[in-house]
Amino acid sequence: MRCEKIILMRKILMQLNYFIKIRKFTSVILICLVYWGVTESGKAADQVEFPKAIPACPADYLTDGLMASDGSIWVTSEGNGIYRYFPGKNNTTKDAWLAATYYSGLPDTANFYALAEDKQGRIWAGSDNKGVIVFNGAEWKVYDRENALIGERVFDIAVSPKTGDVAVATSGGISIYDPNKENWFNLTRAEGLAEDQIKSLTYDAAGDLWIAYSCGGVTRLSGKDNYKVLQTVQAPWYWDEKRGARQPLEATGEGIPSNLCNVIQTLPNGGVAVGTSSGLGWMGNRQSGKWKFLRGQDYMDKNKGLMGLLASTKSSRNQTGFLLPEDYVTSLAWSNQGLWVGFREKGAILLDPSTMRKKEEGKFSENIKTPWVTSMLTMPDGAVYATTYGFNLVKIAEGKKSSSSKLDVLKQDKSPEHPQIAKLASEEAIMKELEKRDQQFKAGETPIVFWKEDWATQGDWCERYGTHRALLCATAPPQGDDEIMRFEVAREDVKIDIRGEIGPNKDGDKGHYLLFFQGDIVDDPNVLYNPKTGTRAAARWVDRKEEQVDYKSRNDGPDLWAVVDIPEGKHEVSLYFHNYGEREGTSQGYKDYLLEVRSAQNPLPEEITWEEEVLNAMKKPVLARTRISDFKGCGVYKSFFAGKGGRYYFRIVNNYSSLTILNAVFVTRINPEPVQYSRHDVFAYGPTPPHSDEIDRKDRVQYSGLLKMWDDASSTVVSGQYLSKNRELLYSLYRRMHSQNGGPSIISNWRWFLRMWSTEEHNSFEDFMLKTWYAVQDRFPTMRSEEFFPYSPRTIPFSPREIRAMKCMGINWKDYLPDSRNKPIIDAMKFKEKISKMTDEEYNKMEEDFLKKQNK
Repeated sequence: MRCEKIILMRKILMQLNYFIKIRKFTSVILICLVYWGVTESGKAADQVEFPKAIPACPADYLTDGLMASDGSIWVTSEGNGIYRYFPGKNNTTKDAWLAATYYSGLPDTANFYALAEDKQGRIWAGSDNKGVIVFNGAEWKVYDRENALIGERVFDIAVSPKTGDVAVATSGGISIYDPNKENWFNLTRAEGLAEDQIKSLTYDAAGDLWIAYSCGGVTRLSGKDNYKVLQTVQAPWYWDEKRGARQPLEATGEGIPSNLCNVIQTLPNGGVAVGTSSGLGWMGNRQSGKWKFLRGQDYMDKNKGLMGLLASTKSSRNQTGFLLPEDYVTSLAWSNQGLWVGFREKGAILLDPSTMRKKEEGKFSENIKTPWVTSMLTMPDGAVYATTYGFNLVKIAEGKKSSSSKLDVLKQDKSPEHPQIAKLASEEAIMKELEKRDQQFKAGETPIVFWKEDWATQGDWCERYGTHRALLCATAPPQGDDEIMRFEVAREDVKIDIRGEIGPNKDGDKGHYLLFFQGDIVDDPNVLYNPKTGTRAAARWVDRKEEQVDYKSRNDGPDLWAVVDIPEGKHEVSLYFHNYGEREGTSQGYKDYLLEVRSAQNPLPEEITWEEEVLNAMKKPVLARTRISDFKGCGVYKSFFAGKGGRYYFRIVNNYSSLTILNAVFVTRINPEPVQYSRHDVFAYGPTPPHSDEIDRKDRVQYSGLLKMWDDASSTVVSGQYLSKNRELLYSLYRRMHSQNGGPSIISNWRWFLRMWSTEEHNSFEDFMLKTWYAVQDRFPTMRSEEFFPYSPRTIPFSPREIRAMKCMGINWKDYLPDSRNKPIIDAMKFKEKISKMTDEEYNKMEEDFLKKQNK
């Protein structure tokens, strides 16, 4: 065969002899390379044959899927990492899937949520708090806040068909990699975005970037004009005069149905579709610029559940005669047959993009009652597979019999280089940005704005949050919270108060009330650490909806409210959310909240009921908003910047979730006055609370210029644009400092301030807090009692009375620990019997004698 090819090649060259004389020799070489199946990029032509059925993936909770240019299929999952499948006739078992951990370079996390392939054939995967990870065919490389990104959590990734730019939607804004300049740049509120939290993004054929905000509608950015904002489309926040309806009351209409977006997809005709929590919105083509929406079959039930609104009388008009199976759209995918739309409970359907009517319904087996579709992939023969959250990979549409199952692919001869990390900004450039920032952004008029979200700290909050008040919800059962504070204890004139309440939108008279729920003590880094017990308790406030209201009733409420009173001055108010242990059980995962913040602008009467107070608060304008979703794999802190003291109402809107939960509220004074630790703090943290490293004198002198710019960039005002720009400048300074291989005390101090974490730092936190707990036990005998602290580390099975007796009798309590090498001088049961026989007079006399000896 090879000889025949050589003979044929010679004939071709002879026939092209004249062509060679008038064309460059390189053109002939190109013709030969094409014949041999090699392209200019060094990729060899090949075919991949797909089996009739792709085997199940080892992971069940899939979050995204991708068919790569080499024919392989990639999936991300929550809890089980990333997998890759190589199609072939013999690859029809679960073993055909290769775990991404086979290659080196993956970060220490098992939660991934986004996939994309760039023009160089590299695979990009987005993680929960470790940034984006890029696979070049040989190994992975991490790009995070330390070297490239503006945020640690990655929600989506898109690649420009024009320039090859890779846009990464993070928890702090969009970070874009430009492969032509081999550099990164960021887009945030400072560049005109409506918010920094982008849920989904996509490029159109012209190279424009479309973004769907988590809580802010849709924006189109110019690919030709440095990503300039061209247009932002938002739905009304309220669709009625009474400000009770946060969704359309009708089945169809103009505009988009909700600002709470889940996914966005461009269409071949120049249009775009967006999936929201309240239906599907679409723009037929760019020329028209007109948006329309279509809701789901459950929209009337949801309208009936709105607060203070008889929505049923206004919910009958439906101009199309067709409704989506469900309101909550989770995924969109284009195929030659049309637009596939995936849902949270109702699987997927295929729509005709010209009419937005159903052409086909995705097929799911009878045992999959509520299929949650996260993405959809089309095979060469037209078959469609859905990645699902909880039900693995499902074939939802059969291929066409006339279509081939083979895919022509271009295989790479060698692995491309990894993308470059972000180039360092010079000190002069940072200084200019600081000057421009002060001229461009001014303080906002609202007293509070949404600031940022943090997915990296997880449950290790101690002293990074709540330095002036920390309330850990339901950690002191049966119905109480653990509160850790220092500012108001050290200064009695300063009061910070936090309380929880239930909203007024209750389902009849079913006795809704704030429920303090404490689950098991667990070893989960996302569960908040409690320094008062040395444990992590899966505790939270809940609005009691799940036990008292049928989820299918779709009642929008009753909601959780956190009422926070803070003094004058600048404060960070942070709320923590983690949906622990609720991946199992379908409805348990249905948690997606809108968080609204209002203030009490007028003094409240001294005698006022909560019902009167909350109804008064609802009349006030919403000052700040954010959204909490996808927080099962990792917990998140949602932080607000309050530049003015007063009472703030944080309404956690149930938003038709299975349950509304809140784990903690933290108040941190910004640039506080130095205060003394009170006795209460010593009790909570031991002799030394967690703290950032002090910057030593040598580093202060050597890096005085960078430190001065850091102080300037750390200054804050109540302005979202200003705060977003500050965050970007701080990361630039950190990377600049880190590159100089010096100033370790500065690096450590800045990492604390930026809440940047490595696995080693999380482990160090655990070790530090364990030593702190041991120090508390050494000082307070009660903390040694397993009866009093049954789940705390290093306790013994004795009552506080018995442990105090040990001290008086000179018995070392540590001898009763299971791992003690020393044998107690008296058997545990005999000791208990001895103490039980002592009268109160004898016991008190023993303690008095001991104290007298101690005082001598």
